[in-house]
Amino acid sequence: MEESYIWSKIQDYYGETKYNGTPEMIQRDKTIFGQPFKRWYIAPAAMVFQAICGSVYAWSVFNRPIDIAVYGADMMFAMRYADNGVRRGLGWKKKESTVKVAPITFYINIGCLGVAASLLGPWLERNGPRKAGTIGGTMFCIGHWIAALGIYIK
Repeated sequence: MEESYIWSKIQDYYGETKYNGTPEMIQRDKTIFGQPFKRWYIAPAAMVFQAICGSVYAWSVFNRPIDIAVYGADMMFAMRYADNGVRRGLGWKKKESTVKVAPITFYINIGCLGVAASLLGPWLERNGPRKAGTIGGTMFCIGHWIAALGIYIK
């Protein structure tokens, strides 16, 4: 009995994804910035949303500065020295436990992104991209602020 109840809840959640907008929300969706909605507005909006989603992959720009801020410049100098030694064939090895720790956050982020996308897809269909974009953008900014605060405080 319990298994069929859980299975029916899963089927209900992923089954019907009809938009649940109120009449006011539907009326508001007919205009964008005070202008009547036109279908070609979707293309630039989709490009902006995709650029925002793709900004997650720009995290690698922050890896080195975060490692320097958290672990110090000495560790980064040792890493650079070890990299040059490996390239020259001198056999120096990096200590993986002490270098390049910041990329772990990227792996966690991508894992959470995939799980959230699979779980919240039906919610997005029911509530629309405006609410999802607002919530997602807010959470993205809060995450960056917390990361900056953590680096500042150490």
